[in-house]
Amino acid sequence: MNLFQKLARPRLKIEDIKVIKNLFPKRMIYEKKLYKIKMFDRKYNIRSYTIKLINNKIEELYIDGYHPNAKINNGEFCIPKLLRQKDYSKIDKNVIENILTTFDIDDCYYTPWGEIIYEEM
Repeated sequence: MNLFQKLARPRLKIEDIKVIKNLFPKRMIYEKKLYKIKMFDRKYNIRSYTIKLINNKIEELYIDGYHPNAKINNGEFCIPKLLRQKDYSKIDKNVIENILTTFDIDDCYYTPWGEIIYEEM
């Protein structure tokens, strides 16, 4: 093999899918218990979300709005292990939206205390 021979590199198919949809918080996980969110500050309304795919696998997820599981500065959502690197075509869209409407306070960037009212389910 020649030192300067071109090596075949795998092609990366990069795609961004933007979904424009209003999503509101419904549930919260706190200390491994499930709670129903009854009221919330309006800033927690997610107006849209963008899924970054590489070779049809979920690489990143961004939201337009606030969420305890998303970075405040850029809206990058912390993707749960069950979604990371999964084939997008095999994932029901409802799964992503259920995750976006759930606050996982056990693993979050900040806590929304004082901005939500909730009750145990």
